[in-house]
Amino acid sequence: MGIMGRFKKQQLYWAIMFSTIILVFIVQSAWYVYYSQFHNISKEADLLFRVLIILSGAVLLAMFFFYNINRIDSRVKKEQERFESIVAAVKDGILIMNDDRSIEFMNEAAEDMTGWKVGEKVPYCSYCQDRDVLPGEERCLLANPEALAYFEADMPVYRGKKQRTFEMSTAFIDQVEENKRQMILVMRDNELKRNEERAKLAQILIHETLAAQEAERKRLAQELHDGIGQSLYSINIGLKAIESGIKKDDTTGRHFSVLEKTLQDVVKEVKTLSYELRPATLDMLGLVPSLQTLIQFLRDQTGKEIVLITEVDEEKRYPAHMELHLYRIVQEALHNAAKYAEATQITVRIREYDRTLELKIMDNGKGFDLEENKKGLGLKHMRERAELLEGELQIHSSALEGTQVICRVPLKEDLDYGTV
Repeated sequence: MGIMGRFKKQQLYWAIMFSTIILVFIVQSAWYVYYSQFHNISKEADLLFRVLIILSGAVLLAMFFFYNINRIDSRVKKEQERFESIVAAVKDGILIMNDDRSIEFMNEAAEDMTGWKVGEKVPYCSYCQDRDVLPGEERCLLANPEALAYFEADMPVYRGKKQRTFEMSTAFIDQVEENKRQMILVMRDNELKRNEERAKLAQILIHETLAAQEAERKRLAQELHDGIGQSLYSINIGLKAIESGIKKDDTTGRHFSVLEKTLQDVVKEVKTLSYELRPATLDMLGLVPSLQTLIQFLRDQTGKEIVLITEVDEEKRYPAHMELHLYRIVQEALHNAAKYAEATQITVRIREYDRTLELKIMDNGKGFDLEENKKGLGLKHMRERAELLEGELQIHSSALEGTQVICRVPLKEDLDYGTV
C-alpha cells in the first residue's frame, strides 16, 4: 500500500475514534443533565457522573492531541521519503557527518564514488593531511567557520587503495538542543566532469571534421563540374568538329572511335563523382528531391529495385545541416545494401510523427553480424551523424534475414521548417 493509501486509512481510523468518543461524551452529558433535573441523586453519584464526564473530555482532548502528533509525524515521514528520493537521484555525492567525521548518512552516488560506508570516518584530503594547523583551527579546511565556497583536492577512496579528485563544498546543521553540529559534504567527481568535457570536445571535433569534409567535397564537386567537366566538354566538341574529315574504316577512324568512347566514359565518370561528392539538388531543393534523384541514379547504376516511400511534404525544407547528415546516412545505407548485402529489393521510407523525423532503409540482402562489424567506419560515421542531430541510429540485421537501418531525429519546435 502506498503512502497516500496508508494516510487515508489512518484518517478513517481517527475519524471513527473521534466520533465514538464525542458521541459517548454527549450521551453522558445529556443523561447527567436529564437525570439530575428529574431525580434526586446522592453526592457520591453526582461526583461519579462529573468524574466520568471530565474523564471523557480528557480522553477526547488526548485523542485530539495524539491525532495531531500522528498527523505531523506522517507529514515528516512523507517529507523525509521525498527528501531521500531527491538525494538518491542526485549525481553528486552527498553525505552527513558528525563532529568526529563519522558518516551518519550518505546517498548512493557518494557510496559509489568513495566506497565508504555509514559509520566509517571520512578521511582527510591529501592537502589537509599534511598542512600546518593553527591553535584552535580545524584540520579540515571546509570544517572551519569561514570555510571556502568549494575546494578541490585528492581524497583516499576504497580504503586507501585509490586516490580520486573531488570538488567539495560544505554546509552545517547546528542542533542546539543536543549541543551537536553536523556537516553536509557535497562531492563532485572531477573524472566524470572531465569525461563529459571530453565527450563534448569529441562531438565538436567530429562536427568540425565532417563540416570540413563536406566543404572540401563541395569544392571538389564544383571544380569537377566547372573545371574538368567543361574542359572535357570542349574536347568533345573539338572531336566532333574533326570527325567529318576522318574515314571510319581505316586505322585512324578506328582509333578515333575508341578515343571518342573513352572520352564519353570519362565524362560520365566525372559526372558520377561530382554527384556523389555533393549533389546540387541538396542545396537547391532539399532532402526529399535529393533522395529521389539519388535513388533513380542508383537504379540506373545497379539495376536493383529501390523504392522511396515519402510520408512528408516533398517540398518541406529542414535545416541545411540536418538535410546533409540524413542524406549521407541514406547514401551510406544504400551503398552497403547494394554493394555488400547483395540485396535485390531496397525500400527507403521517410515520415514524421510526434515532432520526430524517421528514416528507415530496409533490404532483403544477406545481412551481417552486428558484433563483427560494429567497428566499421561506415556504420561509425552514420551513428556520429545521427548523434550530431541529437538523434539515434538503430541497425537490425542477421545472416540471411536482411537489414533495417532506422534513424530518428527530433524536430525542434523553435525552428522554422519552411518549403522550397
